[in-house]
Amino acid sequence: MIVVDTDVVIRAFKSEQFSDALQKHNPIICTVVNIELIQGSKSRKEIKKLESFVQFKFEQMPNTSDDLTMALELVRRYSSRAGILLGDAIIGATAINRNLPLFTFNQKHFRYPEIKPLLFPSLES
Repeated sequence: MIVVDTDVVIRAFKSEQFSDALQKHNPIICTVVNIELIQGSKSRKEIKKLESFVQFKFEQMPNTSDDLTMALELVRRYSSRAGILLGDAIIGATAINRNLPLFTFNQKHFRYPEIKPLLFPSLES
């Protein structure tokens, strides 16, 4: 199982080949990824398509109060140095708390020591 960032879901949505390759790793998304997908959508029609795709292709993992507590700690430590944003902090905390790899194409958003050992290599290498 791997936790995936929003950018990975978008890539999978746009590429059936990538989506198929990703499925071999049992991808999981947390609540915050769902929120970011909806926020980034251009229309209600696109939201419906994305939600249907996500429901079919990804296991859902609700964020917990432990995820929020860990995210708060990450923001305290790294918001000024690494520029960590709220959504990325919660996604990172989800992976950290479950000791699962995190797959993202935006590794610069996850430049903190707690997450580095969990970053998953690209499927396209």
